[in-house]
Amino acid sequence: MAVEVQRRGDGSFSRNDIAKALRHAMVEEEGERLRSNARKAATVFGDHKLHQDHYIGQFVNFLKNNTTKRSSGS
Repeated sequence: MAVEVQRRGDGSFSRNDIAKALRHAMVEEEGERLRSNARKAATVFGDHKLHQDHYIGQFVNFLKNNTTKRSSGS
């Protein structure tokens, strides 16, 4: 999910170019798909329970299953 700012031939852009790109994404009808995708992503990334229960749990299990135990003499 990104908005590309139109650049000139030399790669530069102006604040008006940035404003135009943001207006396109946030206000204009053509930006609705981008806004919809951003809302969907926000529900996933903002779901703390999902992160704690699922992702962190999987990471802990990975660490438990993929680490070697050190002997007491190390």
